[in-house]
Amino acid sequence: MFSQKNEGNKLTLLKEAVENLTSSLSEEDLLKKTASYIEEITAVEKAVLYLVDESDSSPEFYFDDPNILAAQEVRKAIKKAFSAQQIVACGLSEGSKNVALKTISETCYCLPLKTSNKKLGVLSVFSAYPPDLSQEDTTSLAIIASLVASGIEKSRLQKKQRQIEELEREKIAIEIHDGIAQSLYHVILETEICLKFAQIPPLVRKKLEYLKILARESLKNVRSFMYGLRINENLSLPVAIKHCIRDFKKAKSIPIALTIKGEEKAANSKINSEVKTNLYYITQEALNNVVKHAEATKVDVQLEFLKDQIELNIKDDGLGFEADKIFAEEDSDSFGITGMKTRAKRLRGRVSITSAPGTGSEIKVNIPLQSSFFKSI
Repeated sequence: MFSQKNEGNKLTLLKEAVENLTSSLSEEDLLKKTASYIEEITAVEKAVLYLVDESDSSPEFYFDDPNILAAQEVRKAIKKAFSAQQIVACGLSEGSKNVALKTISETCYCLPLKTSNKKLGVLSVFSAYPPDLSQEDTTSLAIIASLVASGIEKSRLQKKQRQIEELEREKIAIEIHDGIAQSLYHVILETEICLKFAQIPPLVRKKLEYLKILARESLKNVRSFMYGLRINENLSLPVAIKHCIRDFKKAKSIPIALTIKGEEKAANSKINSEVKTNLYYITQEALNNVVKHAEATKVDVQLEFLKDQIELNIKDDGLGFEADKIFAEEDSDSFGITGMKTRAKRLRGRVSITSAPGTGSEIKVNIPLQSSFFKSI
């Protein structure tokens, strides 16, 4: 069953399959993509993955595929593999092959998908080979099923973790709104009331005006931070970046042009909230640098979606600085570089800065979309 594929190529395909298992695809798309990889790895005609409903305390195996419902022997084999937790092979009748499944395969092999403490479902592969498997084939199928099960379990755990993180971020955002943001708002109101008194000494008035400006700037920053906390799976990355740029356009007179290349849905996997949140804050920090230090007259922001990565470029025509010297200093927090590097590193990405005095600055951020799960197993 496996000899038709080059061993090195098979390993590469297997690596890609497992990496996709921990991407942010929907579970349905994730299973379809994994099945297609398995078909290439094993040279079987067809692979199908079925999962039990993990929300059910005593899960029953559900079939929504009319072809499987019509092929009774396959359905029985899937249920047996799931309940007995062992590989089950069954021959296909002419009716199942020609009518229900429309396949030339002679045999269906059903493999349980399980982790150490949980039954997840069944992997079914259809092959032209007879039901008698060699020891090597049995071992290979078991390894694939184990990798698939581990990947599915890790993908589900990552999804749950992201959901918990989103709830925590929303909770923090609410607390900030009800606490710090409201306090700053009241500082602004009280300052404006004080400024209405005519008998205030000029120096005190000047200090109050400065206090009001400082409080408004702080409130703006807090609201921007709150928006970043509320970024979730349903908000697109371009919308988040546009919101960040809009805030800076309102506060400052620097023209900021945004160019978006490609589409978020064209990327290799759906972009999760962690990627969106970190890129939002990287953009925010980079624009903060331009406003505070660059004395720029224009800024160009480009967001590009590629198949396997996201590229974010932020370029200004400002004063520039000695980037090589600052960027080489690992402990330096100049221009918020440490924060940007840390956020990119969380996503297995990198930040590069090109600048020199008098030439402006360019910040490039590259974020890969493939998972590194294969390296951890």
